[in-house]
Amino acid sequence: MPKDSSKIELLKYYKRILQMVTQGGFDSLGHLDYLRRKLDDSPITEDILKEIFTVLVKKDIALEINSSAVRRSHLDSFPSKSKLELYKECGGNKVTIGSDAHRLNEIYDAIPQMDESYQFQKGLYLKRKFISLSDK
Repeated sequence: MPKDSSKIELLKYYKRILQMVTQGGFDSLGHLDYLRRKLDDSPITEDILKEIFTVLVKKDIALEINSSAVRRSHLDSFPSKSKLELYKECGGNKVTIGSDAHRLNEIYDAIPQMDESYQFQKGLYLKRKFISLSDK
C-alpha cells in the first residue's frame, strides 16, 4: 500500500475512534492504537489524538493501558508511551488495565513499569461506576 493511502487509512481509523468517543455510552476505551502490531502509525499527528483525549476527559471515559504490546509485539504499550504522555497532558488520569492474558503469569506483567512512569489513577468499573484501585 502506498504511504499516502496508509496515512489516509490511519486517519480514518482515528477519526472513527473520535466519533465513537464523542457518541459515548461506554466506560473505557481499549486498544486505541492496537493497529501498531502491524502498522506504523507515526504519520498520525497529535491533533486527532488531542481531540480524542480531550473528549475522553470531558466525558469521563477511562483509557485502557494494555500491556500485551510488551509481551507480544515488543512495543512499549498500547497506547504507546508518547500517546500516554499526551493523554496526561490533555488532563487524562483515569485508566483501566488490560493484559489480554492467557496465562496467570501474564496478568499485570508490564504495568508496574508503566505505573511508575505515569502514576495514573487505576481502576475498574462496577455497575458503570469507576472504582479506584490507586493509593491516591
